[in-house]
Amino acid sequence: GSSGAAPGPAQAAGAGGRENLDQQNLAKLQIWEDLLVHLPTPPMDWVVELRLRMKGLAEAVDQANASERRALRLGTPCAGFEAPFFALRCLGLRHLDHVFSVDVAAHAATFGHNLRRAMVGGGRSFSQSVNDHRALLGPREGDLMSLDLRSLPAVDILVAGPPCPPWSKMGHREGCDDDRAAVFWSSVLVVVVCCFGSLLLLLLQLLLVLLLLLLLMLLLLLLSSLLLLLLSSPFLLLLVLSVLLLL
Repeated sequence: GSSGAAPGPAQAAGAGGRENLDQQNLAKLQIWEDLLVHLPTPPMDWVVELRLRMKGLAEAVDQANASERRALRLGTPCAGFEAPFFALRCLGLRHLDHVFSVDVAAHAATFGHNLRRAMVGGGRSFSQSVNDHRALLGPREGDLMSLDLRSLPAVDILVAGPPCPPWSKMGHREGCDDDRAAVFWSSVLVVVVCCFGSLLLLLLQLLLVLLLLLLLMLLLLLLSSLLLLLLSSPFLLLLVLSVLLLL
């Protein structure tokens, strides 16, 4: 009967495919189990640990929270699930303006918009964080590659999470040959524009002042040389005076 018949080629291929898939899943599961083994147990209170390791952190947070100081401005390109914002809040930083976030992923956009709505309804403690917050999220607004970086506001703290597979051991490690690597370089440009934009402008202004001073010195040197030349030659001096009188 059919119950005793040998499996056909298609059935054998299907069974082999399922076996390979099961082996791959087991391998992935083993990776996660290995990671869990190396995680600290019991769970470490990272805030307490960080305060112990970084002397002066608590005092710095208290100074930043002082009402007379300007709020620290936070920007999060490649924002994901806004871990930097929550981490700073966990550290006790309250005087914080989250001025912009950028992410192209749809799930990050959903999370970011929900977070913003929660912050708006969260009372006075969150009000400063959303006053001028630019939520550039989703495939249209959150594409860092096509975003005009000059439109982003200046920040004091910038935390970016560009894709890591181009360099990660879990990826193909194609480096800059990976298309996603371009997002990393865009993140670097965000750092330059948002963190050092005012500094670069100041340096440019100083450079222009130095150039003007250099031109002034060259002009004075030229005039002094001409004056010495005229004084050393009475005939030339008389000629110049005659021309000036004629003019």
